[in-house]
Amino acid sequence: MTAAIEQDPSRGNRPQRRDAGVSRTGDHRPALPVPAQAAQPDPAPHPRWVDIAAFAVLGSLLLSAWLIATTDKINPDGALYIDTAKRLLSGDVAAAYQLYPWPFFSACIALISHASGMHPETSALTLNALLAGVLSLSFVGVVRSLGGDRKTLLFAALVILTFPYLNEKRAEVIRDIGYWSLYLLGLWLFLRYFRLPSWRRALPWGAVTLLAVAFRIEGLAILALLPGTLLWRSDTPPDRRLRITATAYSVPAAAAVALLVAVVLNPELVKYSGRLFEPVNWLNQLWAALSQGLDEKARLLQAEVFRPTLGAYARHTADGAYSFLLAGIAGIVLFKLVSTLTPLYSGLLLIPRFRRRLVLDSAARCTLAGLIAINLAILLVYVVQTYFLSSRFAFALALTLLLPVPFALASLHDHWLRGRGARRGRRWAYPLYAAALLVMALSGLITTSPSKQYVMDAGHWIRDNLPGDARLLTNVILVDYYSERGVAWEARARYRLPPPSPLGSYDFAAIEKRSGRFPAGWQAIAAEQSVRPVASFDNSRNDGITIFQILQRTP
Repeated sequence: MTAAIEQDPSRGNRPQRRDAGVSRTGDHRPALPVPAQAAQPDPAPHPRWVDIAAFAVLGSLLLSAWLIATTDKINPDGALYIDTAKRLLSGDVAAAYQLYPWPFFSACIALISHASGMHPETSALTLNALLAGVLSLSFVGVVRSLGGDRKTLLFAALVILTFPYLNEKRAEVIRDIGYWSLYLLGLWLFLRYFRLPSWRRALPWGAVTLLAVAFRIEGLAILALLPGTLLWRSDTPPDRRLRITATAYSVPAAAAVALLVAVVLNPELVKYSGRLFEPVNWLNQLWAALSQGLDEKARLLQAEVFRPTLGAYARHTADGAYSFLLAGIAGIVLFKLVSTLTPLYSGLLLIPRFRRRLVLDSAARCTLAGLIAINLAILLVYVVQTYFLSSRFAFALALTLLLPVPFALASLHDHWLRGRGARRGRRWAYPLYAAALLVMALSGLITTSPSKQYVMDAGHWIRDNLPGDARLLTNVILVDYYSERGVAWEARARYRLPPPSPLGSYDFAAIEKRSGRFPAGWQAIAAEQSVRPVASFDNSRNDGITIFQILQRTP
């Protein structure tokens, strides 16, 4: 007898076998044919899923509040975004664009500050806390869309709430959190559209992904390329695939047309394009790096490394130098992904038995494969040009690779439950892994590094005690931010200590020291200049900032 496959929503996407000709009551009836191309909508939200989603969002908000409250100072990029927001609040849009040419994040800060009356810094931290809540909700939602049951969703909430790199960034004012949250939300919405295409589902995906682009221009690659995965649908005729793909491009196309019309009507808007055309520059630089830069670096590697090391054998390694260089690029990407994803999660995903719980349908396979390929291409564009990769750039891909982790953890728990009666070594293997995960999670929530409260304290002391027209020399950007004297963003070289001779133009200096030692540049200055310390702010490690009054030059 043939067997039909049915879906059990409580078990995600795993198929359940049932005899085709036997009804649930045991009657032998002919099975009704199911159209091969019928699209199945997502299962309706289950009430028991809502409490896990609420736990993820509430837990995210509480974590953000805790980490913000225990953080000593703002990050320098955050000060830049807040100063841009202040210029927008004052109505000086041109100055805001001059300070930072992609100011959507700052505009959101300014809007919240104007509507609530909160200080722009408080508004920025509030915005990031809300966006982190959206990220947590979207992560759980995507895992559910991939077929996660209740246990898997609970693990998904725990994974995203304790993910170390995300918790490191919760207290920072960065636009990346907005991009990451909308990236995941867009993935969730795109999966829904892929499975049941309609205008109602295409428009939300396009709008959300367009907002992600407003936070980080890298989202433009997702907006432009991800709908192309709809052409991989094997259950749809070619003409319908084209129509579905065209519908997915409706919001990006409408935005492009509106932008073109606006520029035609008002050419002055071109100067506010900001970083919109950066991807074109990246592609040009990538082409230059691939056509010339790699060959030049391979020759340099051959001349400076292989030839001195291998001597006469170096002539046989000309092709090896090029291969070594490409392996180095791949190694940079792989190392950064593993370190961001954490070795514990990376290792777990490599064990086949813990991936069995995740059974992807064609929509999920096509979408995730497309996203991974797009993000890898973005990373390679960076690495080929700079031979360096920041975790912030790799985090979107790390989030995508993190999606199978809750399924693996649920499988790991199931495996442990089945093996509790086995020999002792097997019984204790999984609790030890759980303990390692707990330590990893706590490491992102508890910091043992010395406080940097001294930066804020020094800035506030300068604000309250020095005359407004006093000329201040400092090697710390945030001192100018907290003293409210105005950061010289357009002349950041000012924060590098000058030679001793120009100090006659300054009245005071606020100099940071590490482990009780001032920078060599300041020691040279102090040796030739008469200075007197007037205030000092230190932490337990003897890091701190000392404020000096600059007296008359010594003969």
